Amino acid sequence: MKFIKNLFSSSSAKKKKAFKSKCYITLDVDEHNNFWIDWGWVGGHDSMLSFCGMIAQLNQGMLLNDMLETIESKCIADARPDEYKILLETLNGMFDTINHQERGQIEEMKKQLSSPLIKPTQVMKND
Repeated sequence: MKFIKNLFSSSSAKKKKAFKSKCYITLDVDEHNNFWIDWGWVGGHDSMLSFCGMIAQLNQGMLLNDMLETIESKCIADARPDEYKILLETLNGMFDTINHQERGQIEEMKKQLSSPLIKPTQVMKND
């Protein structure tokens, strides 16, 4: 899938909720695997702070367990526990790939940092 590619506002596409949202993020994926995002906060400074808190928690992965528990409950309720298992295996594979790539980038940075900035053969003597 591609990273978030497009921004849009689709207030008509929002589902009716049993509560009033202070802030929201809605992600959709189209047939080309482009991510579409709708986001915002309703109200003043307090709602904007809630939005910032939500973004920070998403960025740190703090909501991942809650989301997975919700997905698991829904899969079990819909008699689709195998789909949840496949979902976890897929996510683990994706996380492993990302971690492997990050480890490679870190090792490359370590190599660059361990080599001298100025090689002795590049130092010119002033006579």
